[in-house]
Amino acid sequence: MTEVLDTDGIGSGADSNIDSQSDSELSRALISARLKGGVMVVDGNFKVVMIDSKAAGFCGLSSGQSQGKPFYSLFPSLLGSLFATQLHEVVTLMGARRCSRPIDNDLLDQFVSACSHHLEENSVLFGISMRAYAEAGSTYGLIQLKLQTALINESTADTASPHRLDQLTNKHRHDFSPAEDAILIVTDCYGYIEAISHSAQELFGYSEQLLKGSSARVLFPGLDGLEGMNITEALPVLSAQHSQGYILAATAEGETKALDAQLFNGADDSDKFILLCRDRTDASRDAEELTNRGHLFDLTTSSVADAVLMVDSEGFVTEMNPIAEQLLGFELDISKAAQIQAFMPLANEDTGISVTPIQEALNKATNVEVTQSLLLKVRGVEPMSVAISAFPLRDSLGRVKNV
Repeated sequence: MTEVLDTDGIGSGADSNIDSQSDSELSRALISARLKGGVMVVDGNFKVVMIDSKAAGFCGLSSGQSQGKPFYSLFPSLLGSLFATQLHEVVTLMGARRCSRPIDNDLLDQFVSACSHHLEENSVLFGISMRAYAEAGSTYGLIQLKLQTALINESTADTASPHRLDQLTNKHRHDFSPAEDAILIVTDCYGYIEAISHSAQELFGYSEQLLKGSSARVLFPGLDGLEGMNITEALPVLSAQHSQGYILAATAEGETKALDAQLFNGADDSDKFILLCRDRTDASRDAEELTNRGHLFDLTTSSVADAVLMVDSEGFVTEMNPIAEQLLGFELDISKAAQIQAFMPLANEDTGISVTPIQEALNKATNVEVTQSLLLKVRGVEPMSVAISAFPLRDSLGRVKNV
């Protein structure tokens, strides 16, 4: 095809019918489209006559090798899809179609799924525009991919949580590609809500109709203390305030949710922003529980003269203080499973029968205290009288996790 643009090898070959005049409507549209995202052009027979490097990279294709090939040989899974129907209508009827999230999630997800590729880090498809043009007696369809890069990204979370940074780098493709169940919130630059996805409505317990026009402060109370900041300035501050880099949100029922969030420019309007969230409440609660439990164990065991141990729901020792190690002649190695009954055998002092007060506390999910007639039989040491207190620890749902 003759050169449509003189730079970056956008068009080549002598058999194209695309007008090479720089002032042709298609040429002008190509120049404009390339400034906003990746582009490709198909002819009336749905052959790819041009694809630029950005679109080819996103789709996992070679720009030079893709030109001249049938569109559906490059994207076979799109044949018969909703996306294919829309593309055919645009080209055959000389029309135009603009697809944006969250309204057109199904159509855009079909295109993303058809691209058997690895996305560039932080790159997300938020829109596709399709329009037909007539050039020199032939029809062409211009497909523009609207790609966005996160405004809240790994650099924001770096100071808050290095572990979360690694998670985002390694699993960003799965965690943040918008899908049918994506939690999406569309706001203006001042944080006033314009739309939310169905999954966001389910998470927060508000209908879109109720939230539309309201401030995002309804969902993110932490914004109340950040007056004067626009949405792009305020959300990174909230993320940095959380120990794990999450943003705390409130539901209609008064529940607190920890959200992993990224902010993107709207595909069609630079004054609009899309907040793409993932509910990390359970993971955040578990991490906080582990941290608090460790701090509590350190504080309590450092100030008492008794042996203190912690075991999980199956009786394996997870923590013990120095006095316990000295008393039992055992140094805990967390890399090796250690059942408490194996190195802390207890027996009734009068009958000599083995007793298991810790296992009893786990089985009955209740506190157990034995303060007399109890012998500790540690190998190589004379049996000694001891008192045992076992207290189950529970998770947020009331289930016994440790003792």
